[in-house]
Amino acid sequence: MHLSIPRTCAILAFAILSLLPSVPALADPATIPIFFTGDPVPGAGVTGSGVPSGAVWTGFGSPCVDEAYNITFIGKYKSGTAHVTAIFSGSLTNFSSLGQRARVGDPAYFVYGSHSSVVYRSFSDPFLVGKGKIAFLAKVGVPGQPAVTGVFTNAFEGYYGNIPSPFSSLIRVGDGDTLNTVVKSITSVIGLSDQNGFTFVVAGTDSDPVAPKKVWYLNAPSGPGSNFLYSVFNSGDPIYTGAVSGGNEAIKSTTLLKSHAGSPAQGHDGLVDINNNTDFSFKVTTASGTGIGNFEACLDFFQVAHFTKRPETILGESLYFTSFGQPTLTSEGYLAWVGTFKGAADITSANNTGIFLDAGFTDSGSPTLIAQKGNTVSGLPSTITLSSFKDPIPADNGRGAFLATIVDKVNLGTVTSANNLCLLDFSGNLLARKGAQAPDAPVGANFASISSVVFPTGAYGPAFVASLVKNVAGIDATNATGIWGVTDAFGTVDCLMRQGDNVSGKILKSFVTLKASAGTPAQPREYTNKPPPFIFFNASFTDHTSGLVALALPTPTPN
Repeated sequence: MHLSIPRTCAILAFAILSLLPSVPALADPATIPIFFTGDPVPGAGVTGSGVPSGAVWTGFGSPCVDEAYNITFIGKYKSGTAHVTAIFSGSLTNFSSLGQRARVGDPAYFVYGSHSSVVYRSFSDPFLVGKGKIAFLAKVGVPGQPAVTGVFTNAFEGYYGNIPSPFSSLIRVGDGDTLNTVVKSITSVIGLSDQNGFTFVVAGTDSDPVAPKKVWYLNAPSGPGSNFLYSVFNSGDPIYTGAVSGGNEAIKSTTLLKSHAGSPAQGHDGLVDINNNTDFSFKVTTASGTGIGNFEACLDFFQVAHFTKRPETILGESLYFTSFGQPTLTSEGYLAWVGTFKGAADITSANNTGIFLDAGFTDSGSPTLIAQKGNTVSGLPSTITLSSFKDPIPADNGRGAFLATIVDKVNLGTVTSANNLCLLDFSGNLLARKGAQAPDAPVGANFASISSVVFPTGAYGPAFVASLVKNVAGIDATNATGIWGVTDAFGTVDCLMRQGDNVSGKILKSFVTLKASAGTPAQPREYTNKPPPFIFFNASFTDHTSGLVALALPTPTPN
């Protein structure tokens, strides 16, 4: 059963749900509209809000929401003939706190260098960094001149007395860094707060002719200080791999802050709060091999947890990894990844790849093998086996999920591109299969695609976006796409919402959710982890309006 909570009850609904786990859990999915286009913009006409009188919404960007139900997003509105693009933030449990924070055309202030006449020209989707603070990538420049990219935040509001704005730049193209080089590009950024303050990680390039790819990070207890962003993971820097005499090797390249195919909104290798310290995971290459690990920003400490030249205990044997996918780090400190391995006669191309899970750099070298190429799949004929894996999606308490392709080498032709993709959990349960009957859909309505998987903390299991095969069983472009998810402790998968659903009196025409945003691909965005978990989406309706809507997922009853 799908519930639609009226828009007029949205504030009360979030306020009540914020009290969980002290109130009863949700047994059914529920949609809660936040804003519709045509609604008045919060603060319109109020002195000091910056929003002109009569302003109404005209569009929304991708929202970012945290466990405290803080939200930030790009909002577009009009007032008379003026059309404005701005960044908004506030609390969903207190709509009066929602307000405009920065808008295109406002002055953009820099910690170092002149900011005379420089204004925001455009924004990328903003993100929350904890304690109600936000950050965003923006194009800035003097009107009529070329714009450059910078990262701005209000995390250090009031720290710089010379800046008459809550927001100041962390880094921008053209700035110098601690290596006496000049920042040439900024490709991605992420931030988070912990007990020590705020941590930011930025990836980009600088003017270094030998090693232009850079990763900068800042861990600031009370403010960024004089050295601001520190450069780490530079080519030539030493890193401990344990694979050579002395243990240290020079870094050749590093991969981090990337979006992952199949689960772009999960926030795989970005910052997570582990025991009140911020960590992020990475993959690194040296002259002798490749490794994965995690970096504890507060302690300025990183170590390779697994490396291609080090023996590991896998399947009870001493084996070697030969390659790694991009790792995922959980808030409990667990590292999950796809790995290939070799080293024994019984390890061949038919079974040399798997999904692994361990406790990160504190692990003893015996990762848990969750699934292996060549394994059979529960619920499918024994001739069907796992063939390849996308990066896993770990959750809490050792739980998780992953997308895998399957093959049948006995009954040739029975597994094709129309039915060779499966979603499984870490216990090996088959949750969904491309080409199979979709739950809560007409008989004969099969999955055509499965994508954008998330596994929120506190949920029964993963949720995912999927589309149905059109022109079969009454399925067409008006009702083919929806969100499915696990809704009970037995692993039951149900449709949580689908095109054609009623949302507060409006018929859902289409929606966009669980996508990576440009500039912040590692940032968890459109879902929350606090029970009950929510998925947030941009909706379009048949009455030609659009809106921001929250989908509350079914949640186990609190103990």
